[in-house]
Amino acid sequence: WTQITSAAGRSGRYRMACVVYNNNIFVLGGYRGYYLNDVWSSSDGVSWIQVTGGAGWSGRFGHTSVVYNNKIFVLGGYGGPYLNDVWSSSDGVSWIQVTGAAGWSGRRDHTSVVYNNKIFVLGGYSGSYYLNDVWVSSDGVSWIQVTGAAGWSGRRGHTSVVYNNKIFVLGGYGGSYYLNDVWSSSDGVSWSQVTGAAGWSDRAGHVSAVYGSTMYVLGGFGSGSGAYLNDAWSSSDGGVSWSEMVQSGSSWSARWSMSCVVHDANMYVMGGKGSGNSYLNDVWSMSVAVPTGQPTGQPTGQSTSHPTSPTGQPSGQPTSQPTCPINQPSGQSTCHPTSPTGQPSGQPTGQP
Repeated sequence: WTQITSAAGRSGRYRMACVVYNNNIFVLGGYRGYYLNDVWSSSDGVSWIQVTGGAGWSGRFGHTSVVYNNKIFVLGGYGGPYLNDVWSSSDGVSWIQVTGAAGWSGRRDHTSVVYNNKIFVLGGYSGSYYLNDVWVSSDGVSWIQVTGAAGWSGRRGHTSVVYNNKIFVLGGYGGSYYLNDVWSSSDGVSWSQVTGAAGWSDRAGHVSAVYGSTMYVLGGFGSGSGAYLNDAWSSSDGGVSWSEMVQSGSSWSARWSMSCVVHDANMYVMGGKGSGNSYLNDVWSMSVAVPTGQPTGQPTGQSTSHPTSPTGQPSGQPTSQPTCPINQPSGQSTCHPTSPTGQPSGQPTGQP
């Protein structure tokens, strides 16, 4: 890994969404003590331009973004209420509300991917429930629930990628436990458990990516060690066998709810939240170039993840309330508790 900047032009944040669009990396919204709705872009991860300081959509975190039909889409998240709106933009500056109330319930820490020329929304947290439903749309306006109960358990802070013509769901937080299972589906309806215990430890708020024939899982927060993680794992057999790439303590500092994308044969890890409640705005890169002729892929989300917060587990909402072969990572889904003020605390209970 190489640190290409210790302080990107944008402010430190976590639980933002990130996509690659028109050969640029876009960072959208997030949280840093308050909800953000700014949009930043960079062609190299070093120099950043503020596309807008206030997008049409309200400030939020735990949302997702995908690139679909030559537009950037922003879906759901949390910004006071749990949101189920959908927005699109062809430049990141001007935004159109596709719908103010999608068919799926308001949620955050879900994942989104583009698969078979449709947008999929998977799981998340509604403020009351850990979800395992799957929704699909061909336009962002009309949504069909393909299943109300997928094979995998309800969760948030998981990641999703598209790999070998299947959708994958990896890890997350299920309300009282962290997960390290891997599931796949060719249609979003029927799911097969690839493994109930991947090589990497249980976690949420991690990020995942795909490039060539390899799937990656990086960082997050896990219950096993009770700490933020900065490990990196790869799999080339569809998520069954995993090999650790980076030993804990090396490269970028341990963190969760960061963003990850693959751009120009480089994997980028950006921002997130580290120990001591620090909002990060550094950018790290690593070459993931593959031999000519191999197909390329990319992360979904958020993360997706990306982005999840631990509360010893993620709390799922603020205290004062009633924490990729698609052209980008799904907003990192992440989960976390909130502070007495109603702002998310950014870390699981029991953490320092």
